[in-house]
Parts: sequence; C-alpha cells; structure tokens
Amino acid sequence: MTVLINIQRIMDENNLTVHDIESEMSISRRTIYRTLRAEREPTLLELMEFARILKVPIEALYTIVETKDESDGNGKNSAKLAVG
Repeated sequence: MTVLINIQRIMDENNLTVHDIESEMSISRRTIYRTLRAEREPTLLELMEFARILKVPIEALYTIVETKDESDGNGKNSAKLAVG
C-alpha cells in the first residue's frame, strides 16, 4: 500500500506557496518541505492544520493506493509514503 500525499497538488491548484502557509502552521518551513517531498510522515495534528489552511477535508490530503506484493518480508503489508 502506498499513501500519496496531495498537499503540494492542492497548494498548486490554489496558487499557494510554503511561505503562504508557514505562518499558520506550528511546524518549521524545513519540516513543511520535508513533508511535501515525502521525506517524513505528517502527524495527525499537522494534517489537520494543512486541511484547515487549505480549506479541504483532511481526506483530500492523501490517497491510499493498493499495490501488489508490497510485503515487509514477514508476510505483512507495509505502507510507503509518496508524493501524489
């Protein structure tokens, strides 16, 4: 399973930059960039902040994509974070 983060796409659709939203976030600019590049997973609180600032439901911020055979080696499915 892959979790696609749609935050950058929504920002682009609304002509918003990181500078536009960082003043309303409780996280640093660097952390926002790392989140947008899928270098870190956003917390639930951060997702809630992004949703509020972008004026979208929290569900719009991500897409879960089922992929074939993404096992962690123990027969369990693992999730990968990616930019959508």
